[in-house]
Amino acid sequence: MSLPLQTPDLSKTNERESEAEGLPAAQSSSAESSNACFPLTGPVERYVNEEGKVAVMYKSGYGGGWSSLPFIHSNNPKEQEIRAFDKDIVAAVLKKDYKLAASLVKLKVSGVDYEDKGSLECATRHVRIDWLDPGQEIRISEYDGDESIVFKRDVAWLRV
Repeated sequence: MSLPLQTPDLSKTNERESEAEGLPAAQSSSAESSNACFPLTGPVERYVNEEGKVAVMYKSGYGGGWSSLPFIHSNNPKEQEIRAFDKDIVAAVLKKDYKLAASLVKLKVSGVDYEDKGSLECATRHVRIDWLDPGQEIRISEYDGDESIVFKRDVAWLRV
């Protein structure tokens, strides 16, 4: 499965554009989610670097997860996609603007209430970014808050 790399920039049509002002320029890439039962819809724009690699955010270290957290609390795959790939959040993390990154998560993940706003900002400080080739199929595995990227090609599936 490959991701389409040339898509229109939809971020100019919403409120978050002004909040993300001044962030590093990035090319856009998106993938559609077909899960219509969640309030988060539309493409999640990816941050693509000059080498054509896509940023993937996850958290190493124990405690609360980052990209896996939505499945623990809300079972919302769109929220996981936003936390793993969103270009504006990636740009804020790259600039080490953790307060902005936490604000962008709250803005983009509608319907999810974070009781402890400070814990979201703190978790953002521990986010790692890996650069992967577009189209790779991955999942973010988590154990006790320590996340890692698992590639589909590295998993031995059993057929029943």
